[in-house]
This record gives sequence, C-alpha cells and structure tokens, in this order.
Amino acid sequence: MTYTEADGTIVTASLKGGRGTLTFTGDNMYVVTGRRGAEIRGGSVALDDIALTAGSSRGSLMIKTKDSRDQDVEDRGADVGGISGSAILGKFMGKTTNLVGAGINLTGSGYITSLQLGDVENGADIIMNGTGALKGITIKAGEIVHSGTRVVLGSYIKSLTAIRWDDVTSSDSETSLLEAPWAASISMKGDRRKGNRADFAPNLTLTSFDPRRGASLGKFKASGTSRGIWSISRGGGSLQFGATAQLYATFGGEVKSFNIKGIRGDRYCMLDSRITASLFGSFSAAYPDTDNDGAIFGATAGSIGRLSVKLADQSIKLSNLGLGDDFTIDDFEVRLV
Repeated sequence: MTYTEADGTIVTASLKGGRGTLTFTGDNMYVVTGRRGAEIRGGSVALDDIALTAGSSRGSLMIKTKDSRDQDVEDRGADVGGISGSAILGKFMGKTTNLVGAGINLTGSGYITSLQLGDVENGADIIMNGTGALKGITIKAGEIVHSGTRVVLGSYIKSLTAIRWDDVTSSDSETSLLEAPWAASISMKGDRRKGNRADFAPNLTLTSFDPRRGASLGKFKASGTSRGIWSISRGGGSLQFGATAQLYATFGGEVKSFNIKGIRGDRYCMLDSRITASLFGSFSAAYPDTDNDGAIFGATAGSIGRLSVKLADQSIKLSNLGLGDDFTIDDFEVRLV
C-alpha cells in the first residue's frame, strides 16, 4: 500500500506473515491499483491506525519513506497515528516512521518482538501486554519527546535505545513512564549534530528480575541528565549517568556500579537526588550541589565497596564503608544503615 503525505513524503507500507487493516484520514480519497499494488490518492492523506488482526513471531510490518527534494528536515519521514490489535508480530521496521497519535496499543497476548521507530511524539504510547516474548523486547527509537508517553510491556526489555527521552510536562499525572518486568539494557545516545543531549526523564518501574543474573536493571547509560522516580524490584549492574536532577531511585538489591560521571560545562551534576540500595559495589558522584537549601540528598545503603566524590576543589575516595561510616558535605550525605 502506497500513499503520499501532505508534505510530499511517499510512504509504502507492507505486512508479511500477518493480516491487518489500515485506516486513513484525508480528503476525497480513492484507491488506484497498478503493477506496484494499491495506492491511496487524495488530499492530506495520513495513516491513522494499523489494526493487526493476525500475525506470527516471524511476521513483519515495514514502512518505507521517500522524501521530496524541497522538504524541510523537520518534515522528513512518515507520521503514523498508531498500531492496535492483539496479534503477535516479529518485527516492525520503520526507522523513518514517527508515532504521533495513540501510539502502539496491543492488548491480550499481543506484542512485537522488535520495534524500530523514528520519533515518538505528542504523548504517543507503546503498550504491549503480551508476556510471551521469551527473548525479550527490543526497541530502537529516535527522540521520545513531549509529555506523557507510557511504555508498558508485559515481557522484559532486551534492549531499549533512543536518542533521548525528555518529558516537558509539569503535571505529575502526565509524567512519562517506562514499566516492564526487568530490563537488560537501557541506553540514550544523544545527537550532537542537533545539540540533543542523552537525557532520560520518565519514571521507571521494574517489577521483577532476570532469573539468570538476579538483577532488575542490567545496564543503563545516559550521558545527559536523568530524572524521575525509579522503583526497581531488585538490584542493578553497571549504571552510568552524565548527571542526575531530582532522581529518586530505590533498588531492592545490590547495585554493582552507580556512576555519575559529570557533563562538561555543567557546574553541578548531582542535584537533589536520592539513591537507595541494599549495597553499592561502587558509588561515584561528580560535582554534587552540596547547597540544597537544607534538604538532605545523596545515597543510602547497607555498605559501599568504593565511594568517590568529585568536587570543584578536591576528590574524595573511600573504600569498604559499613554501618556508621556516614559521609557528609553540607546537604550531600552518604548514609550507611
């Protein structure tokens, strides 16, 4: 199925190993069938929804785009409202496809094992309730921006990669959310050409843990600023941050490494954040803002193997901290309980 968006983008959608219904919006639409298949013609044609009615783990949905020569960079790619249904699909291949409407909502046992997307905008969700993805869900996206996007998965996250996940909302009820049983890897890449830092701003809830490794969050990397409320069932592996600001994270187990590395040019890289775990193999904080208007922040654990705190005028390194080895600089505190 082929159609042309109002901005001149030519879009081709194909589904293999499954069945579905495509819903379009536009003016005076009609179908022309030729050697290359069906083409939707009309004014302001847009793909509002793809309803999957049947599929398989080997099935795939592909959306390809061809931009016009005089098209603005911001308008490149296809804008799709969403994908719905309760079917299982192996792949969605749409690296130039932006989710701009309801997003992906697969009910019942439905899920797509591998998602490749463009940007996720306007609060579009990715909700896939199916628990049968035994090898996990892979999501690769561009920017996840604006407010209220929810990614809620019934199966664990094998890998989630995006340029950034930024939440501009000021309402707690509309804050973005990432929820899954556990996550093997979460990574924000950033985009230097556009000046977009690798920020991560949703609330994060992981309700279970990897039975082989015992951790709820295997790897995390975001060289920008991370914020939000994290509720992590068990521990974590290697967790790397550029900075944290109002990040309130609670881990129900051991975190091997929690590293706030700092961001070049930023004066403070740990602001009003509270991190709690049963123990830290290592915990490092670069440039904490020790003047937090009297509100204590920092880290709490039963023990810390290695502690590193980098300030503007000194670096502090301590090891083998246990009960009673509290460390305090003004409002920044590391408590051992």
